[in-house]
Amino acid sequence: MRVILTHAQLYAEEFQALLRSSYVGVTVGNFDGFHLGHLALVRDLFSKTNFPSGLRLLLTFNPHPRVFLSTENQQRIQTRLQQLSELSLTTFRERVIEAEKLGFDVFIVAHFSKRFAQLTSGEFVKKYIVDSLHSRLVVVGHDFHFGKGREGNVDSLRSLGKLHGFETSIIPPCLHEGVRVSTSMIKQLLVQGEIALVNKFLGREYSIYGRVVSGIDRGKQLGFPTVNIQSYKYMIPAEGIYAAKVEYAGRRYLAACNIGKRPTFGKGSLVTEAHIIDYDGPALYGERIGLAFQERLRDEQRFSNEEELKAAISNDIEQVRSINSH
Repeated sequence: MRVILTHAQLYAEEFQALLRSSYVGVTVGNFDGFHLGHLALVRDLFSKTNFPSGLRLLLTFNPHPRVFLSTENQQRIQTRLQQLSELSLTTFRERVIEAEKLGFDVFIVAHFSKRFAQLTSGEFVKKYIVDSLHSRLVVVGHDFHFGKGREGNVDSLRSLGKLHGFETSIIPPCLHEGVRVSTSMIKQLLVQGEIALVNKFLGREYSIYGRVVSGIDRGKQLGFPTVNIQSYKYMIPAEGIYAAKVEYAGRRYLAACNIGKRPTFGKGSLVTEAHIIDYDGPALYGERIGLAFQERLRDEQRFSNEEELKAAISNDIEQVRSINSH
């Protein structure tokens, strides 16, 4: 898969020649999470470009357009950028990897700047969809908006398609068990700790990645050593105890994960820590690991003493084993 990040790459003579000689199908969006709704767009695009000259493109934006639509104050923009980064379901790199797995031929990133935000819907289509990408097909969701102030919608896109000679395919809302799937809905479920539903709507286990950092070794003292995961780029599920899997060096290990403040030992800061079940390898300090959430087991709670806490952790571990035994 070719990744286009710069103006020079986009307008390179070789790449432009490839676009002009192909039947270019493009889907446009942020694709945070690549959930079931996104996959409906992908399936439609691929089914309509499934022939030798078909070329499948994904066009996305960086940073997210909401940054510039919310304010023009630069200090607030930087704050908003940080917030959006922390609230992502997937990192930019993960979206590129997933697009490649799905079979996209080209992944294009348009830099969303203040100047870009001033493009009208017609200017955006002419500059990018037509002149830059030579698109013959555009696939978007039913709620797609584009152009200055989000003035353009799917009706505008259809009209512009007729004007410029490209086909438009509008995908209706994706419903799973009667619920409309969207990134914002999945984020709300994460806030509520509804990880089983999150996984249904993603079509996979929700995962975060980060570095293992040193802690105060409270878990080790209790007989259940943990890895503390420091991650700034993901939305973290609600506080509680989760059945999970730790991904490291190409392997997956069962784990009991705690997201919380360890109230049994007084007030503390929020941590994400996991006890890796039956792991006897070296310490993982400084290593990058993944944490895939399976089910929420219970709320984090304060116990009267360490023995009660150890009994609860032992029970959590048995639940994790039971979940993965079938």
